[in-house]
Amino acid sequence: MLTTPHLSAAPLEWLHRLPTWLAAGQAMVLVSVARADGSTPREVGATMLVSLSAQADTIGGGHLEWQALQIARQWLQSADATAHPKLQRFNLSASLGQCCGGVMWLVFERLACTADNLARAQHWQQQIRAGHALKRCLSSQQPQSIWQIHATDYTALHQTNSLIQHNSEHWQFEQWICPPNLPIWLFGAGHVAEALIHTLLPLGAKIHWVDSREHAFPTTAEADYPAVTCIQTDSPETEVAQIAAHSLVLIMTHDHALDLQLCYRALQREDLAFVGMIGSRSKRAVFDKRLRLRGLTLAQCQRLVCPIGIAGISSKQPAVIAIAVAAQLLQWRDQVSPYRPPQLITKQLSAANEAPS
Repeated sequence: MLTTPHLSAAPLEWLHRLPTWLAAGQAMVLVSVARADGSTPREVGATMLVSLSAQADTIGGGHLEWQALQIARQWLQSADATAHPKLQRFNLSASLGQCCGGVMWLVFERLACTADNLARAQHWQQQIRAGHALKRCLSSQQPQSIWQIHATDYTALHQTNSLIQHNSEHWQFEQWICPPNLPIWLFGAGHVAEALIHTLLPLGAKIHWVDSREHAFPTTAEADYPAVTCIQTDSPETEVAQIAAHSLVLIMTHDHALDLQLCYRALQREDLAFVGMIGSRSKRAVFDKRLRLRGLTLAQCQRLVCPIGIAGISSKQPAVIAIAVAAQLLQWRDQVSPYRPPQLITKQLSAANEAPS
């Protein structure tokens, strides 16, 4: 049976902690959501890393997560170090007393603290940072998961379906782990932009930050935020030609004339996924007239999102504006399917068959 890929915005903290914990000599268990029916606290593919004393990431919290932690740690304390991955079913309302009311299947995989596992984990981390995708395959018939490296083609991954088969004795689970893919070009290094950097980075954003002024960026910006590239240039508008297709553009410079130039060049490009500008409705009206005089069509002008940020928030505080803008971008990411970035695509166990408990 074919199942549709499921998308998630997982920050992949578990993957980045994995080599660090192995290097520190910690054995651990990976716990992943293999199937989720009904109302559940996390989506298929959500993964957390569990050691005897710590955890990274979450599968949803509450009693489900507490019980999963207990199962993982009991396994780590046992002599059952070579057992195959385990699949277990959890009824959230009947057995766990949670109000969600759904049913979840979790896969548990034990990772021994070996030099081989450390080398593999370091390699996986390097591949994600290089922009490649990882395919993780688990089965009741394999002692450990099999990982493969794939060049990332977001369009293909979004359209690909999978065939997952299982019966009462055997199961298999395939998980695609993709690098964060919220590519943003942020023009302007003012207070709102800096607040937006802090808000967007945990969501998987990779940001090019552009400003014409010397010393506009925080002195440690690139050191503190590896996913941020700072670009100081006398002509920010010329950078628009360098933006990769399907990127999101946010315009909030200190100069309205520069904002106009950036809007004009960005809206000329039909392949940019989102063009937004900070400002009022009156600023938008003025810009519409000036952009039309420069030759843009009505349809091109209508692609400009201004003011940016979700409606209903009146505060002008930079941190509040940043949250409103980030919320709008998350709405966009979930609703606009042609550019929907599959941060984590998981091929779900077939909902038509009953998984083993």
